[in-house]
Amino acid sequence: MRKIQEGIYWVGVNDWQLRDFHGLTVNGGSYNSYLVLSDKNILIDTVYEKYAEDFLKNIEEIIPAQNLDYIFLLHSENDHSSSLPHILNYAEKAKILCTKKCAGFIKRLYKIPEEKINIIKDNDVIKLKDFSIKIYETPMVHWPDTTFAFIPEKNILFSTDFLGTQIPAEPLIIENVSNIIEESKDYYTFLMRAYWEQAVKGIDKVVDLSPEIVAPSHGPILKGHAVKEMISYYKKWSLNPETKKVVIAYVSMWKGTEKIAKLLSEGISRENVEVKVIDLANFPFSEAISETLEAGAVLLGSPTFVKGYHPLMNAFLSFLEMIKPGCKMGMAFGTYGWAGIGVKALNEKMKEIGVKILCDPLLINMTPDENEEKAIIEKGREIAKIIKENY
Repeated sequence: MRKIQEGIYWVGVNDWQLRDFHGLTVNGGSYNSYLVLSDKNILIDTVYEKYAEDFLKNIEEIIPAQNLDYIFLLHSENDHSSSLPHILNYAEKAKILCTKKCAGFIKRLYKIPEEKINIIKDNDVIKLKDFSIKIYETPMVHWPDTTFAFIPEKNILFSTDFLGTQIPAEPLIIENVSNIIEESKDYYTFLMRAYWEQAVKGIDKVVDLSPEIVAPSHGPILKGHAVKEMISYYKKWSLNPETKKVVIAYVSMWKGTEKIAKLLSEGISRENVEVKVIDLANFPFSEAISETLEAGAVLLGSPTFVKGYHPLMNAFLSFLEMIKPGCKMGMAFGTYGWAGIGVKALNEKMKEIGVKILCDPLLINMTPDENEEKAIIEKGREIAKIIKENY
């Protein structure tokens, strides 16, 4: 049994084999569910249906599933709800607690009958013998039905996906985030950054409640200092993530564009500015976009491919647009054989999605010669100086 506090248990499942989560590259993960015991026994969320049997065993190490009174769904996405039909086979008397929006989703997903669902709404209070659970609807803090549940008497907040990290919940409770912060940034960038305005509202709600413990839907439970640290990072990533850092992301077919990328990196490094060079053909996209979140400048390279830029760059630009790059500077670069339209198209697309263009595209025929190599290094130094002046 994994006890968090008196009457509150973690009954989730660690998925040690998980490597891809909606396109987010991970090294294992968890689906967190919590069992709250009082005069009414409440299960908060379920787990991904693949682990329904393990989940049921975890519950029944503490109480028989038939003794569940309520299953409280904070969020209807399948990784939190898809074990619901399996658990209801054993918890026959249990009612489902969820918002109206969530109810619409689970009725569609699982054909849950209306009479099984008790609708809750923002600022409702579930009163139990020993404590109460307060409800806060937080729409689009990832999904439209996202809901926080707070137990003030125990100072614990169940925050669904917010402030979580898709890694195994091992150790279960942490008091600092230093060992998980890179994974947390990847997770935030991929799942939350597109809705940063709503994320700020979620931060404000957590700050207002000031919980000692935050129990998310993925990854370790945060306690004490870890709560404050993660809130600080989420605020930074939401409001002003850019730093004195340059990301050079490129696709190269015959090494010419790759050579430009490395020469730009050399020039930037000579000015003591952090630079990360990413070959998009050999680097997970979720990690590439996470690296880009904190970049003050993003330099994107592609050879001309048919009548434009390479399809891998097109995919990366979709992710870049998703993380709202309006405060980033940028430049397009690349090579061509007989028609230099690819880099020009890349430059126009960067402008279209909000990147502030630093200078004209850097376009090289085939591969840089000796004089061009020197000029590219100098261009890197110039870019680094602009970054130092602006961030």
